[in-house]
Amino acid sequence: MNENFINIWVSNVELGRTPNKQDFITLRREYGFRLFDTANPLAQAIMKGWKKNSPSDSLVISSEFELMGRQPVNELPGANKAQYYLTFLKEALAGHLPGFGGEIPELQPEKPESEKVSSAPQGQSAEDAMNAFVKAFKNLDAEVMRSMLTGHARETFEIDAENMPEDIRTQFSQILRHMKVLNSQYVGDEFHFRLRVPGSTPPEVSVKMRKMEGVWLIYEVE
Repeated sequence: MNENFINIWVSNVELGRTPNKQDFITLRREYGFRLFDTANPLAQAIMKGWKKNSPSDSLVISSEFELMGRQPVNELPGANKAQYYLTFLKEALAGHLPGFGGEIPELQPEKPESEKVSSAPQGQSAEDAMNAFVKAFKNLDAEVMRSMLTGHARETFEIDAENMPEDIRTQFSQILRHMKVLNSQYVGDEFHFRLRVPGSTPPEVSVKMRKMEGVWLIYEVE
């Protein structure tokens, strides 16, 4: 089958799939590495084809940069992986679109940070916002957590749950069930609280919120 393919690896970091790795990208620039152009057709096809929460996907892409198949690596069976993968490649070449359910997804353009709106409801109390954040943290719900953070907080608070293998994600979630709110208080027009996070270094996390356009948002996590 190899004569039918050109194999290439593309890092999730290069395409912004793990936006919390900006320091890594900056370091690569400093050392003269050429960054991947996310506007080129290959990058667009990859970004359109990857599966949410999958840390690694194998994609079959035509010479016209059309998606032909997707196989999340973590979903390969434990036995007969080689045969299973060979079948996947054959189905892709036959035009069956394996992994896509017969329909290729559309690439949704990413909104600029300034245009992103929090999903937190208007009129929510600070205590409710705190509880919602803690619940999302325990469940490793990165999308909800990210929606409750300001742009600056997103840069400093690393949320990489989306790219965790499912077994690791489950283990972390079980540990985080024991997370506790140690204290909370209003400080002027802000609301601060501290969490005890099992397995974290340091074990206590300080979180600060303020109201922005009627919504409580977290602007600092340390």
